[in-house]
Amino acid sequence: MNFKKKLRRRKKLYKSKTTRSSSSKKRLELILNISKQKKDQLISKKRNLLGIKKKVIQEEISEEQFQKMVESIPEITNKLMDIFCSNKLELVKELKEIVSLEHKPPFNEIINSGVIKVLVEFLNEDNNLQLQFETAWILSNIASGTSLQTKFIVDHETIPIFIRLLNSKSELVCEQAVWAIGNIAIDCIEYRNYLIVLEVFPILLNILINVTNHEFILNILWTLSNLIRGEPQLDFETNQKIINSTFWALSYLSIQQTKAIPIILELGIIDQILIQLKTKNREIYIPSIRLLGHIASGNTEQTQQILDIGVLSIFKELLKDDSETIRRETCWVLYNICSGTQDQIQEVIDNEVVPILINILKNDKFSVKRMCCYVISNIVFLGSDKQRWVVSKQGVLVPLSNMLGIEDIQVIFFTLEAIEKILILEENYEMEETKSNYSYLGFINQFEDIGGLEQLDYFLTFPNSKIRELVTRIIDRFYPISDQDSDELFSNERIFVKKTVVQNILENEEIKNLENN
Repeated sequence: MNFKKKLRRRKKLYKSKTTRSSSSKKRLELILNISKQKKDQLISKKRNLLGIKKKVIQEEISEEQFQKMVESIPEITNKLMDIFCSNKLELVKELKEIVSLEHKPPFNEIINSGVIKVLVEFLNEDNNLQLQFETAWILSNIASGTSLQTKFIVDHETIPIFIRLLNSKSELVCEQAVWAIGNIAIDCIEYRNYLIVLEVFPILLNILINVTNHEFILNILWTLSNLIRGEPQLDFETNQKIINSTFWALSYLSIQQTKAIPIILELGIIDQILIQLKTKNREIYIPSIRLLGHIASGNTEQTQQILDIGVLSIFKELLKDDSETIRRETCWVLYNICSGTQDQIQEVIDNEVVPILINILKNDKFSVKRMCCYVISNIVFLGSDKQRWVVSKQGVLVPLSNMLGIEDIQVIFFTLEAIEKILILEENYEMEETKSNYSYLGFINQFEDIGGLEQLDYFLTFPNSKIRELVTRIIDRFYPISDQDSDELFSNERIFVKKTVVQNILENEEIKNLENN
């Protein structure tokens, strides 16, 4: 298999990504700026609107028609207040259409009509899920208004009711409750703290890991973000369990629902991850690192967003952590990052992560060394010649070669591929146009001096055919047997055969003598 085919296969094996030139890098910066603006818009109050078809109708509503709809509010209210009202659902739907007007929603008119008290009562009609849904829709929209309008909804003691509705058997009702809680949480710190006291977090997290509807997932993440991001931020020591549970849920979600990753990025949750990693809260290390790893296994732009928050400086510390698991998990994230573009590999090199990786490869436990081997293999295999040279110059060849002694086929294969790329550097050095770029390091001789050739000889009879083919290619390319070596080898074999034959004859004669005696 030629190099281009191998490269395509390797990229396909690791992750989906796009290449990025210097011009496209500028485009990425623009995309990130747009994404930041979009994130700021998302982390605010949100309104429900009716379907697209209805929006078109709304845009065509005249001022006269709008006034008629507003004037109908008192009449609708009076009918709903009638204890003998038999068409509550139809009236609430009419009110819902008015609330859902995209332009100038008449929230104050609805509040002043006195209908809110009745609507709150409807929220408790568990036997009429459709009525609950339509009512929750109206109240969640009004809660997206001004602080005074939100306060009016909260003052009717709706927060405990919305939390109760999170356990509704109707997903539609549950989603409207999530929507309302998100709008209330972002309004002020007092509401957010009250929601936390009422233990809304565990309920939301339980819904998050069980729901499959994409839009619903978006709303839950948006609400969680409003609860986490409020100013002032959550006190870490007081709310440690909340933060830990949230990060574990997000980590689990990123595995089960890959579509959730763009939402997590848009809402700025990875910024919170970095903040929490800096607080030295060890309980969130694993879920945070895993979430970052899942994001890094996505496309190039998603990987870049992780790098842009400055995570590599934190990773340098985590690679030295006392926990074997944390070191291994951190290597896994770096493995995904280094499956990206050469620009992203360069960021890892520029942040001086490679010397730490080499030290791990020399001295760490097997599970960490194994994952570290994959990281270095990616850097060497997917990096440019210049990047390979920089990494090789830092002394990676010897510890990398030592990995050939590990009984792990994948480690052996990746290690051999990386060694081949390093040896190719010296071959490229012989070309005049590259001599000015690199200093001569003698990798081919170095590999032989550390016993590399003997290791390659061992793999010539290895059960795995791919490894045998790779080793044969390396030997034929960098350590070919000359005619003189071949003659000498043949001569030595003849001498060995002759000695063996003579020895066998002598042994047989000795046996005969013993038998005769």
